[in-house]
Amino acid sequence: MNPFYSVVLPTFNRSDFITGAINSLLNQTFDDWELIIVDDGSTDNTKEVVEQYSKKDPRIKYVYQKNSERSAARNNGIDKAKGNFVCFLDSDDEYDKNHLKILYDEIHNSVEKSNHFFITNAQIKSKDRKKKLKNKVIVRSNSLETILLNSITPGQLCIPSKLIKENLFNTDIRISEDTDLLIRLAKNNTYKILPYHTHIYIEHEYNSVNPVKFNAYKERLNTLKYILKMDVCKGINKKLKRKILSDCYFGISKYYYAQNRILKSKLILLKALLIYPEIRLKEKLYLIIKNNKIQ
Repeated sequence: MNPFYSVVLPTFNRSDFITGAINSLLNQTFDDWELIIVDDGSTDNTKEVVEQYSKKDPRIKYVYQKNSERSAARNNGIDKAKGNFVCFLDSDDEYDKNHLKILYDEIHNSVEKSNHFFITNAQIKSKDRKKKLKNKVIVRSNSLETILLNSITPGQLCIPSKLIKENLFNTDIRISEDTDLLIRLAKNNTYKILPYHTHIYIEHEYNSVNPVKFNAYKERLNTLKYILKMDVCKGINKKLKRKILSDCYFGISKYYYAQNRILKSKLILLKALLIYPEIRLKEKLYLIIKNNKIQ
């Protein structure tokens, strides 16, 4: 008998994090799941760490692939998924113990079954546990605006298996691939945002979307420009587009400030202000002050 959930977990050299992710599955109050761990060419001891779990629990499967980035790893896991619904979990994140049970109850109370997917809210926790846990709240507007204005990660998603198998991740996109997927899914399908903060995003220095360390907003900007050209996005008003682009430029400006490239930071910050000054205005002004203190 197939499990109710397939949880797809892509990983690359995260042996020091992945135990937290796996344990958060093992601690779930709902236990009808399989965990498909797709190792995207790790060179550390990820395999040995995972095998300590898979030898004891047949629900945990380990798949190795040549390094192809996380979208390809997730697609590989989706292909092997046997569950009725597919969820995602990154190897450096976790689930609250009631995550799958809450989703299960929502699914069974839903009128829509085949073309309806679910998005949970999330909470942010630092790896060193020194920062206070904070909730990440999805700001709702209309369908596409909600997706474009919020940073919704794959770990917040629960999608019918048939639906996700027909709408895979775009392997040409490395950052904001989740936004691209959601835009395509929302075109012909409905979704429900749950108020529960049951996905736990772990903040740490090596997050792949760390804007200060990896200039993630530069790649996000390229992805969003690509998305905004899609037919489904043609009706989006210019004000929203400016808001989205301004936010990206502000993120890029912060990266260059962190790299002590002050002139570059100032020029891009000016661009962010000219495009849409109101969004994150206090943060922009604060960065202007910091930039001007360094001569």
